[in-house]
Amino acid sequence: MAKSYTVYIKENSAHSSVLCSVSAHDPDLDQNAKISYSVLDSKVQDVPISSYVYINSENGSIFSMHSFDYERMKVFQIQVQARDHGSPSLSSNATVHVFILDQNDNAPAVIYPSAVMGSVSHQRMPRSAKAGHLVTKVTAVDADSGHNAWISYRLA
Repeated sequence: MAKSYTVYIKENSAHSSVLCSVSAHDPDLDQNAKISYSVLDSKVQDVPISSYVYINSENGSIFSMHSFDYERMKVFQIQVQARDHGSPSLSSNATVHVFILDQNDNAPAVIYPSAVMGSVSHQRMPRSAKAGHLVTKVTAVDADSGHNAWISYRLA
């Protein structure tokens, strides 16, 4: 079995999505060559890894238990063990590095000027204001990352 695997999955992918498949080979014969796969106990953000993924013990396919949110978790590791059915039983471990990819799933939020109780902010201007007079500055934020967090402004 390879010692390390790297997986990229888009945030908000459907639960039960296949993250990847790990594979081991045993040159022995019969039962001594039969391999079972398991995820070793560990925690991700103080939650057992078994809450995030499960593995098909017969073929090594690793499935998500739910969708992932990039804004909450960007990367985690899974320790996988391949064990043969020989006597004595022998095993090998591998690490699966899972990287969550950001999607544009958060709408921008205007933080200034603040809307009081859902109403539009009104700005006072002097009557003597000339063209080009600064009325207000609008500031917004987006919880996404990279290009997905870029904000453009437009008067409507």
